[in-house]
Amino acid sequence: MRKNDNRFREQLKSSFESTQLFFAVCVIVSFIVKGSIDLFTTGHYFFLNYLWFTLSGCALYFIGDVILMGGYNHFKQKNRHNKGL
Repeated sequence: MRKNDNRFREQLKSSFESTQLFFAVCVIVSFIVKGSIDLFTTGHYFFLNYLWFTLSGCALYFIGDVILMGGYNHFKQKNRHNKGL
């Protein structure tokens, strides 16, 4: 049981780290690149829109990462036990 807990903690830690990297990329793209383009073309800087899209995108990325990696690890674990039969 303890081995599974440590594996889950490591998976969660990895998901947090990848989400932090994704967040950094989203901030750069949204606030700097998209913001500059919008400011130049429309004359407005939509700060709250960029913030909302960045935070919701990172939340969805984190949830998807946890679910997909959890399913993958469960599938890998299940196949490992079936090969011994």
